[in-house]
Amino acid sequence: MSVGPLVPTPGPDLPQLLPLAGRVAGAHEWACAERRRIVWAADVPHLPEGIATAVEERWHVRIGHGPDGSRGLPTFAEVFAHTRAEQVLRAFAQRTNLVLSGVRTTVVGAGPLASALVAMLTRVGSRVTLATDDDAAAVRFALHGHDVVPVDAVAGIAAETTFVTGEGDGVVADDLTGVLADAGTSPGSLVVAPGEGIESRAFVGRPDLRSRRWIVELPPPFGEDFTASSGTATRPGNAVEWYLADLVVAASLATVRAAAVGADAAAADALFAKAVRG
Repeated sequence: MSVGPLVPTPGPDLPQLLPLAGRVAGAHEWACAERRRIVWAADVPHLPEGIATAVEERWHVRIGHGPDGSRGLPTFAEVFAHTRAEQVLRAFAQRTNLVLSGVRTTVVGAGPLASALVAMLTRVGSRVTLATDDDAAAVRFALHGHDVVPVDAVAGIAAETTFVTGEGDGVVADDLTGVLADAGTSPGSLVVAPGEGIESRAFVGRPDLRSRRWIVELPPPFGEDFTASSGTATRPGNAVEWYLADLVVAASLATVRAAAVGADAAAADALFAKAVRG
């Protein structure tokens, strides 16, 4: 996904714009002797083209995506999901002015993002139900005291708010009532009928004035306005998006660095985790 011209220049400021990646590269500014490509699965969001190009020029690593790509390092998945969940809930609050404390909320999914949303919503006092058809995930969430139902039972919960994560099966908006939001890193987990969305306020729409269903448009991990100024040592605006980009780049460099010395994914995960801890 391209969001405009090349933003961070491949100079001394790139490790300051992406400090986690800088820590993985190390004090000696490691870079591949030969240009290498790492391919992530679709659920790892595409970096803005300008940042990906700057990373390739600086560290000789091209970050791509493909159907057979890696699903990422375990620590990366957890940290990225946690940050994305914070981004989602902050945007939801700003765009709806709704308070989630005390309301019944459903989270559809069974991966790291669902886990992060369930934990955060529980902490603010929301009555959370997880919907998944993944038996192992259902057992895991139930052991932590969460209500768990199959995905086809979501319509019967009558939750005030539903977040769909894209981790597992999606749901059809027509089957639900309340406030619905697609929190996934790629759109499409919440199936909305063509033409749905009489706008009642910015980023919030519903099928018609009598509908009991509202669709909230949440921002992607990297929005179209995600840009940075060239030649500076600061992160101008969009701090969450910069951090998400930093996580993707740092995990990519850690994976390539480990592979370059014949180490496995566990070593790459340890290198990434060390960078996050600082």
